[in-house]
Amino acid sequence: MIDLLLTPFVFLLGTVLCFQALAACYASIDLWYVIEAHQVRIAVGVLAWSAAYLGTWWWLPGALADAFACGGWVVIIVHVVIALVGQLMPYVAKWLDKLAYWSLSRREARAGHHKG
Repeated sequence: MIDLLLTPFVFLLGTVLCFQALAACYASIDLWYVIEAHQVRIAVGVLAWSAAYLGTWWWLPGALADAFACGGWVVIIVHVVIALVGQLMPYVAKWLDKLAYWSLSRREARAGHHKG
């Protein structure tokens, strides 16, 4: 019964720690212009959050460790999907522009306003 109550909490803990580790990795991008002054802080942040995630995962027993890891995987999968969608958006926007232009051209042709 306790595992049933702890599983959602452990899942959320996995998501939070994975988000923090991911955010620590992005600190190097956020601080690229002053990287020399913050190298140690960035490295310590990445190592600390990664160690917290991996240590917690290693410490948890069986099913709770699985729930914790699933929380981390959800964060990674959502992050990758958002990144891919962000990369595809310019292509989708161009396709939607062409579709709108094609639709508008068809309506103008039906109404007899087509220049040609």
